[in-house]
Amino acid sequence: MPPASDIAIKTQLTLLLFSPKPFCSAFQKDLDRRETECHSSSQQHKAKFESICKEMGIQGSGNLMAELTALPQELPTIYADITGKLQDAACTAAIDYYAAFVQFSLEGGPVTVCPLLRYIAEHGNTSVYKWKTGQEPPPLPSAASS
Repeated sequence: MPPASDIAIKTQLTLLLFSPKPFCSAFQKDLDRRETECHSSSQQHKAKFESICKEMGIQGSGNLMAELTALPQELPTIYADITGKLQDAACTAAIDYYAAFVQFSLEGGPVTVCPLLRYIAEHGNTSVYKWKTGQEPPPLPSAASS
């Protein structure tokens, strides 16, 4: 027994070939409507794809895998820019002002605020391990020794 989809196709073909013209025009209108819906849906998905690519900072026109794997290579530049801005005198002054405001607001002793920002301003871009422990991270074992 043929699958149900084959039966449905055969039924539609039979109706199409041996039915009067009103059925053919209705069938054509239905096909035109479905084509319009598919085209509209295609345009919506294309626009959504383009907006996501723009949001991620890629063109999306070529090799997506290559574009996505190139994004992390931009991180050192971004981190250097952030570090430079945090080491600026205006930023450190803003952190000190905020610390004074918090201390005044809480009417207490010394308060530690923005420890990570202060650390980056003093030491630059270092590892989280060094920030937490104060020591350089141990070297990773090489692939040959494992």
